[in-house]
Amino acid sequence: MALTKQLYSQITQPCVRLVVVLSIFLMPALSSAYVNLAKQVRADYYPKYPKPTHVSPKLEPLIKRGEYLAKAGDCISCHTDIKPNSKPFAGGRAMVVPPFGTFYAPNITGDKTTGIGNWTDKQFLNAMRNGVGIHGQNLYPVFPYVYFNKVTPKDLLAIKAYLMSIPRVKQKNKPNKILWPFSMRFLQYGWKVLFFYPDRGVFKPVPTKSPQWNRGAYLVEGLGHCSMCHTPINFLGAPIKSKYLSGNFVEGYWAPNITSAALAPYSIKQIVDVFKQGVLLGGQGEVLGPMSEANHNSLRYLTDDDLAAIAIYLKSVKGIAPKAASTGAITPQAVRNIYDNSCASCHDRGLQGAPILGDEANWKRRLLKGKDTVIRHAIEGYNQMPAKGTCTTCSNAQIRAVTEYMIAKSLPGLHKAPMHVVPTSPITAKSPQRLNLTEGQKIYQQSCQSCHETGKDGAPKFGDTKTWDKLVADQGVQALIVYAIRGKDGKHVRGGCTHCTNTEIKEAVKYILQNSTSKGDYSLW
Repeated sequence: MALTKQLYSQITQPCVRLVVVLSIFLMPALSSAYVNLAKQVRADYYPKYPKPTHVSPKLEPLIKRGEYLAKAGDCISCHTDIKPNSKPFAGGRAMVVPPFGTFYAPNITGDKTTGIGNWTDKQFLNAMRNGVGIHGQNLYPVFPYVYFNKVTPKDLLAIKAYLMSIPRVKQKNKPNKILWPFSMRFLQYGWKVLFFYPDRGVFKPVPTKSPQWNRGAYLVEGLGHCSMCHTPINFLGAPIKSKYLSGNFVEGYWAPNITSAALAPYSIKQIVDVFKQGVLLGGQGEVLGPMSEANHNSLRYLTDDDLAAIAIYLKSVKGIAPKAASTGAITPQAVRNIYDNSCASCHDRGLQGAPILGDEANWKRRLLKGKDTVIRHAIEGYNQMPAKGTCTTCSNAQIRAVTEYMIAKSLPGLHKAPMHVVPTSPITAKSPQRLNLTEGQKIYQQSCQSCHETGKDGAPKFGDTKTWDKLVADQGVQALIVYAIRGKDGKHVRGGCTHCTNTEIKEAVKYILQNSTSKGDYSLW
């Protein structure tokens, strides 16, 4: 109320009144400018491709081709740190791979002491195609040489020509932090014998397939290394071939099934729109997580022909079909099948913050915003939870029925409606989670306070203005949020809060910054 009176007293002044009147007419333009600014802030978070500076007219076509191929391989995402103002391709980005440890991507600019400036073509190809460094050491398969082995030497050397043409950055590589015994590189010989040597070799076009199909297969199996995220891995970190492209968890997000089993209902254009526009299949929601990064740093640069070729190939890959009834029937057995095949992997174990089936307290908290909101989240996706729980062939009505089933199992007595009830109108509107600093304070007190109040495990103390100001200046707010969600060097993922969503953790970080920095308003971040 006091704030309202203060605003009223200001508006009554002639000068301010004029500004208010003008702002009413300018509001559409200001709103558009704000949206564009928000997009720009988001774009600034991603690294920018550097322009070649060492180009002779003779090499220009080769370098231009190499730049395109480097974008297709998304080299910049791993080889650029996520800190603000990081130098592209200079390395330093941490990749946490449980239970093996933390790997740091190396500098691949043309610097002769810290980069690859002294590498010969033979050494470069040996690393890219065989996973062997310039000193003869085995490279860890977190570097996707298993996939780059499928790429022709000609294309790989074009990438090298591009990397040699961009600004050279002198930046030392960070040592990996790998747990024993995985830190013993000679063990990689055994890994290669089991999982690499049997299938290595440059991609060979299939004569019975179309040129488009072969181009798509070459990109997906090779430079695109799509299988690295979308294929489940075994306990040794190798892809499970029988489940090729059938879906996997990556950095807390679900990389969905992208075989024909999941993509059959969708057109080539709908699949390409995922790459170009960042919309989920069916247009229900926005692509988030590592795939959003891949879209921004890689796929959006590819030609329409290449994107269509990728979609054509993916739609041809035979995958594991879900057991859910394809007829659209909603019976108790069909509902249980959908749950078992599309929901149980997370909701039986609480992975990625999913409420465990039968956890009454957690489900009560989820239902505070209403059952329809929970159902909408299940249909459209919510934070790390994929749309429709990865069951892309399921109808909205089926997902509603499965959600009703989960609520009934978790909160017996609360659930009244029979699970076969179909909604009279489909839920299509996107409803993102919206929180404020008050919720952020609650999350902080529940999940962050124990470390940030005492400085435990090196956590910066709440209210330590000097430390937090330096963190914001050196790393940026976005990086701090990413670290809080993913865990710094693999520690304290989401502050140890197994049920917190990304949005909730972001709000907790905003609350800390709002009360621990000397300047800045983080409430609107």
